[in-house]
Amino acid sequence: MSLDKNYIKETLTMLGRKYGMRETFEDFVYCCAYSISNLTNFNENREQEYLSISKKYQKEEFNLFAEMLSALTLELNKDDCEDVLGNIFEELGLHDKGRGQFFTPLHVSKLMAQITFDKENIQKEINEKGYITVADECCGSGRMLFAYLSLLKENNIDINNVYFVGADISNLCCCMTYVNLALRGASAIINQQDTLLLKQYGYYITPGLFLNKNLVNKLIDSGYLELIKKTELQQNKELENLEEEIDIER
Repeated sequence: MSLDKNYIKETLTMLGRKYGMRETFEDFVYCCAYSISNLTNFNENREQEYLSISKKYQKEEFNLFAEMLSALTLELNKDDCEDVLGNIFEELGLHDKGRGQFFTPLHVSKLMAQITFDKENIQKEINEKGYITVADECCGSGRMLFAYLSLLKENNIDINNVYFVGADISNLCCCMTYVNLALRGASAIINQQDTLLLKQYGYYITPGLFLNKNLVNKLIDSGYLELIKKTELQQNKELENLEEEIDIER
């Protein structure tokens, strides 16, 4: 058994025959997102939803979710630009054609990233401000962000100085983008929101951002973060400081 994209697709197909293809895919993505998010930013509602999803499946079936997550991690390590979840979503025919739900083709995302990429200005902004922001207010599965992330790495730009921001009205799309960026170690916040009406319904903060203390401090100092997110990041930082003090005393 090879833990790769085909394994994920075949396992989802097998479980989908019993539980429904779309529902199984959503359950897998949500469980990945909630488990990763709760490592550094515990949310009781997400924990309860995770437990609710797990109860739908037999134990051996739900154990396959962990194997698929392992396969996803291995696949993402092969290519910084690959959109594994988005590709599987489309290949299984789960996108909603009736609502015009289509993801931007990867080659188009790469082209747009190249058109907007300016290494000299990026380095200048990092030197002056300490970081740059890469944002997509209608991120879908996150391909625009992945393409830019890949381009930054190709040009030896330290991604610890890059703040990624994604947004989408679909919670599923937010979770797909979040999981992909989180597993790639990116410092990011993904907002579930109606960008046109400026209504926010939730958000996900990657562990990479929680652990990136220098970037967090710069974002807080610049006033870039909304109060609630700023508070959560500061609380996490205070907890880390407390743990460090306890270790020193020991």
